[in-house]
Amino acid sequence: MSRCLRVAVLSLEAETSASWYVRILAPMAALRHRIELLLGACREGANVSVDLDIIDHADLVLVQRLFPARATWAVIESLIQSGKPLVYEAEDALLDPDRADPDYLRTRLCRPYIIDLIRSAHAVIVPTAALRHAYSDYSESIHVVPHSLNESLWLRPVQEPVGPVVVGFLGCPSDVGNLALIEDSLLTAYDRLRDQIRLVFIGCVTPKLAAIPGMQVLPEPMDYPARAGALREAGIDLALAPLRDTAMNRCRGGLSWLEYSACGSAGIYSDLAGIRESVTDGRTGLLAGSSSVEWSRAIETLVRDPQQRTSLARAAQEEVLSRHAIGAGAARLAETLEVVAKPTAED
Repeated sequence: MSRCLRVAVLSLEAETSASWYVRILAPMAALRHRIELLLGACREGANVSVDLDIIDHADLVLVQRLFPARATWAVIESLIQSGKPLVYEAEDALLDPDRADPDYLRTRLCRPYIIDLIRSAHAVIVPTAALRHAYSDYSESIHVVPHSLNESLWLRPVQEPVGPVVVGFLGCPSDVGNLALIEDSLLTAYDRLRDQIRLVFIGCVTPKLAAIPGMQVLPEPMDYPARAGALREAGIDLALAPLRDTAMNRCRGGLSWLEYSACGSAGIYSDLAGIRESVTDGRTGLLAGSSSVEWSRAIETLVRDPQQRTSLARAAQEEVLSRHAIGAGAARLAETLEVVAKPTAED
């Protein structure tokens, strides 16, 4: 192409959110030589404004997550009728949301509009094959573009084992239900290993876990870059990423694996379909089912075996840097968008 591809993004995601930073802002910033990012919509409080002039000058329009709604449908319908290349991007299974999700009611209201958009879009972009399958009833053009990570934001060298093992969890208040899944496992591990571990919870904690002597609770980071800083500074040696077995969680990508691994932590992850696409069990992390016994065993194994813990952390970090750094991820996104926009760009 002789010029940058002009991509207008219609999104209502907060600029501080992972959805916006990981899926749009960071890769688009890395693609400045190939893609010109045009902000086609902005939100001020409850009001949404759409810049039709920007959209008109774009080669392609990318609609993200919960933008399709009753209030915005007239804009989307006009785009569908115009024939301009239209891409829908979502990182989670919005057609089957968890009731525990803070956006559950909003997502349910958006659901019929999301389905109509997926049916009409030229392409859909998702981070996992599991999510592609979840949307496959509504589109035959679904592209898997896995999560990537801005390594300069997250990178922390793997630490040699010294002193108590820092066992930690990074989440947000809505993750309490996920953390509760391994509550008994952590209590059991603490009873058996109390002199060998130190517990750190970032963003949320359950009442039972908050009662453990010496544990540390850090506040939820205010934005995505702050999330990286909080994890680096926590110095977690063994990171935990439990997920309840729900339709939405089964489609999740391995963003937690990317983050923990870039920060030099070995990790234990829920054995769900989307996570298995990122984590190689026994090499770049350990996978555990919903049984508290499995989680207890995995935690104790890696606390007691510093060599295995360090080996997992090094292999995971090397894979993140070689295959999932922002440059590689951005290139995959650019290739997908350029293929979709090619007929228009050549006119």
